[in-house]
This record gives sequence, C-alpha cells and structure tokens, in this order.
Amino acid sequence: MIKRLVSTTLLLGAVFVISACAHPVARDWQAKPILDVDLIDSSYEAADRLMENLITDLDASKTLLVASFVDIDNVERSNTLGRMVSEQISSRISQHGFGVIEIKLREQLSVRPETGELLLSRDYTALRDGNDAQAVVVGSYALGQNKLYVNARIVRLNDNVVIAAHNYSLPIGTNTRSMIRPNL
Repeated sequence: MIKRLVSTTLLLGAVFVISACAHPVARDWQAKPILDVDLIDSSYEAADRLMENLITDLDASKTLLVASFVDIDNVERSNTLGRMVSEQISSRISQHGFGVIEIKLREQLSVRPETGELLLSRDYTALRDGNDAQAVVVGSYALGQNKLYVNARIVRLNDNVVIAAHNYSLPIGTNTRSMIRPNL
C-alpha cells in the first residue's frame, strides 16, 4: 500500500513537472518577435539631435554633404539601411534650412526604357568640382545580436573636426533585417 502510494505520488509529481514545462506561461520568455521602429522617425530624430549638438554654428549660406552610412568593420561597405538613413538625414537637414548637395545627381539625364528617366547615380567620379560644402554628415553602424548601433557625426571639412555627434540604436526587426541582409 505504501509502495503504491509512493509510486502514485511520484507519478503525479512527474506529470505535474512535465506539464508545468509545457505551460504557455513558461515559454513567454522565448522568441518574442522584435518590432521595428519607424526608420524615418529615428533618422529625423538623429538629424534633429545632430543640429542641436552642434558645437559651432554652421553658415546657412554654405552647403552640406551627406555620405552613406557604412559598416564600422569595413568602411568601404554600406547596405540599403545605411543608404536610407543617410537619405533621410539629408532630407531632415534640408528641412532645417540648410542646403544639402545631392552628390548622386548626374550631369545628364539618362533615359532607359526598362527603368525610366534617371538623374541619380552612384558614379562618384562624376562629382562636380568647386562645391562650397562646409561640412559632411558621416555615419557608421555596427550589428549586434538584436540591435543595430548607429553613430552619426557632422565633420567640418576645412579641418576634419567633429562638430556634432549623436549615437543611437535600432531594434533589428524584420524590416531592418531585410535592409541589412547583405551584411549578415
């Protein structure tokens, strides 16, 4: 009888332990999806912080350049996300009243039946000489396990001094992951 009671108690205890492991509450910590933030909002916020963090005034009559943000481990490489962030920061700086040189603008309109009328290019050898840019916005990013860490700076061109900086991170949700995929 005692043997049967001990066996039944052990069996019930084992069932209880196993069922507790299978309970949905016990799995809540696992694999919650990472939600993206609005990339435009975060880029605009970064541009606003850069403008607020300036240690010296910029001359509104002179222009700025904005470069594609690059992989911190290989500054020769960018991706869709790095290019989009720089485009959005460029737009926001322009909204602040500064002239931003569109460095991808071609000298001539390119008309292609399969793609349309193109004025933008990534052929930087065609950049025009003699621009009056006073500073350049540069940035880099580093991939973490579930966050992308972004560094943005405004660098004065006549002496390469950083005159503004802002660092932030983005959660790597499905949209962000799809834009950084070439680096993964």
